[in-house]
Amino acid sequence: MAAWFWKRDKEDEKPRKVVTEGLWVKCDSCKEIVYRAEMERSGRVCPKCHYPFRISAKERLALSLREVKTWTAGSRSASKPRVPE
Repeated sequence: MAAWFWKRDKEDEKPRKVVTEGLWVKCDSCKEIVYRAEMERSGRVCPKCHYPFRISAKERLALSLREVKTWTAGSRSASKPRVPE
């Protein structure tokens, strides 16, 4: 006999995993749904309307510290980053 039409108990079913959570971001300006990797590649800017996405304080600090590390003492630029002491 085929038992495919019988209902299974809820205890026997495995919980389903959500794989797509966090892969897409909705732009606040144009309301377009953008792939997160594409948004990151474009510098946290919407590739459709060029609206800048918000960044957290940790991300902003990491960007600032990365700029300080890449600045060399031999370069004489007017925009020398200041490091808080």
